[in-house]
Amino acid sequence: MEFNPDWSNSSNIPGNDSVIVSLGCNTHKQWTFSLEGVTIVVTGIDCLALPLPITTTPAITTPTTTTVKTCDSCFLAQLNLTNTEHGGFAPTSGNITTDINGCANIPIICSAPGKTVHMFSNGPQLGSGSGTPNSLNVTLACNNNREWTYLTNTVITLIYCLAI
Repeated sequence: MEFNPDWSNSSNIPGNDSVIVSLGCNTHKQWTFSLEGVTIVVTGIDCLALPLPITTTPAITTPTTTTVKTCDSCFLAQLNLTNTEHGGFAPTSGNITTDINGCANIPIICSAPGKTVHMFSNGPQLGSGSGTPNSLNVTLACNNNREWTYLTNTVITLIYCLAI
């Protein structure tokens, strides 16, 4: 509530959306308002409606976890299938396939008819064997770091074959 152009009173009664004040009439037939020992002559009254304070409750959100699968993104070009190591010969590769987990796999083959074949890598020896057709076949798996690995998650970048 505002009296005159320059005096306001916000005497709000709790639980009520209205202001109640008492006006008096002086001997000069003027409306007056008194508060804490101060009396003013009322020449105008305005009713101001202030917006109610807005209270908000923070939304409760449940964090979501998105698993980004990167084990489906390995490429043959990441492997050095070479014949330059120790007089060996280069292995061949099969097609990249996807396992039941959606991860890439690739078969690597060393073949030398009539000989015992050994397959080596920058990590462990991947195998050796003889028999018909005198070949070794190992499957590398792509990990979540987009690296080819073998059995114990050893990262494989180079493979070569030897035949004895």
